[in-house]
Amino acid sequence: MANEIVKYGNELNMVVFRKFTANEMNLFFSIVSRMREKGSESIEFSWKELRYLSKYKPTSTKRFVDDLNNTYGKMLQLNYGSSFVANNKLTISRFVLFTGFDITAATDDDSEIDVESGKVEITINPKLDHILNDIESWTRYSLEDFINLKSTYSKTMFRLLKQYRTTGRFIVKMDDFRELLDIPKSYRLDNIDARVLRPIKEELNPIFKNLKITKNKSRNRGNKVLGYTFTFIPESKNADDFTQGTKIPADCSPKKKKRKETLPDWAENEFKGNDGELLPEKEQAKFRERLARIRENKNT
Repeated sequence: MANEIVKYGNELNMVVFRKFTANEMNLFFSIVSRMREKGSESIEFSWKELRYLSKYKPTSTKRFVDDLNNTYGKMLQLNYGSSFVANNKLTISRFVLFTGFDITAATDDDSEIDVESGKVEITINPKLDHILNDIESWTRYSLEDFINLKSTYSKTMFRLLKQYRTTGRFIVKMDDFRELLDIPKSYRLDNIDARVLRPIKEELNPIFKNLKITKNKSRNRGNKVLGYTFTFIPESKNADDFTQGTKIPADCSPKKKKRKETLPDWAENEFKGNDGELLPEKEQAKFRERLARIRENKNT
């Protein structure tokens, strides 16, 4: 898996990966790592390649196919979208990142699956191809570093902190923190400390130098926790994300397939900025509005 980099538009970090398991997250971002700058054409992966990229450990073929199917099922529930008013017209749009996700394999007369023939053909939604193509404002990190993390909370916070890797500072309100990490509503502060923040600190401390998590408290009586500030030593813009290791096997390269559909182009990415740059207040307001819409959809 050496030299595998995940790179995508920052807006993907605002999507809540609700109820994804660690394996499903690994499969999703393994796919993302190989579809960057591939345009809107369908890309074909072998099962062998996806297992290799995601370090998939279970040996059962049925389990692997089920995890692939479950990953796409949950991807269909991911909330991509926008709402705006222009020329006296309100537009509310919702999209899925991948419009095609076909799992195929040959079988013998006894319906036994030929694992070596297993393929997954994936097509990105042209309306969202700016997330993986011609990226202006991005998050970048090593796929291996991501996959080696055990906790789904650590995986999500890893991605968020990597967005601010060159500033070394990320401030988040409590409601947004709970939403982005998909923390159960029943969790009290002591639960968050033990089950969320502790694994984050333990797993991410070796990656983000001098990582510190500070509780932002109200100055009013009771010292209510309003959110968290994550700080670490900033990385150089030219820092090497790669992990040393063996090269990916030659037969594990994704293959382009002919595009099967044509959809209209979409508007430009709503969020602009440089790698690692903190969003200005206006864009932070958009960030909070999008999270509010996610909450509204979740409650309907």
